[in-house]
Amino acid sequence: MRKTSLLLFCIISIRFFAQENTDSLVRSYRIKYHYVGVQANLLLQQFLNFNSSSVNSNPYLFSYSFNYKQNGNGVVLGTGLSASNNFSNDGVVEISDDRINVCGRIGIEKKFYQEERFIPFIGIEVGLGYAEQKLRTKLVQTINNPQTDTKTTKFFFGPAIRGGLLFSINKYVKLGTEFFFNAQVSINKSKTIITSATQPPSGTNTTSLPINFGLQAPTALFLIYRF
Repeated sequence: MRKTSLLLFCIISIRFFAQENTDSLVRSYRIKYHYVGVQANLLLQQFLNFNSSSVNSNPYLFSYSFNYKQNGNGVVLGTGLSASNNFSNDGVVEISDDRINVCGRIGIEKKFYQEERFIPFIGIEVGLGYAEQKLRTKLVQTINNPQTDTKTTKFFFGPAIRGGLLFSINKYVKLGTEFFFNAQVSINKSKTIITSATQPPSGTNTTSLPINFGLQAPTALFLIYRF
């Protein structure tokens, strides 16, 4: 019985150390890293902003990238979605405001692995997205109750130069921020319809194609897991 137990112990120990050596070998010959990130402003602002509210204009909620270990070159993806619905009625004016914003990006980047604690990166990307707003205002203290409905849509796309920095909390968890300078072409459409109980509906339609250049400051913090 003792010989059998000793034999089982030896077999388990050999398999355990063999597995550890195999895992170490795989880690040493890893050819690329994967990074999965999510915006963490709401989680961290209590500690970093002293309970004050901050404006975050970075639209990308989720990010993913993979980079080759040897040279730091890789591909980055990002996506974001926001939606809101606001309604108010003060007895004089009734206001309904519905908004939705969807965006995405794809690009290439290079991470610099000279230091494990701080990892800077730079790259280029192409972003695109769609935004829509439906705004309704209605006077509720008049006889004809005039109502104005405005629908505004925006489709945008364009290239950007992106850079940033990752701070390593440990081997797997990183905290990162980024900035980008972008050129954006958009197609903006606005449609307004005015209705009332005493007059026929009337409205306007407008379309514009502006080109905008902007610098996105590093207002967002990303909590990133590397594997």
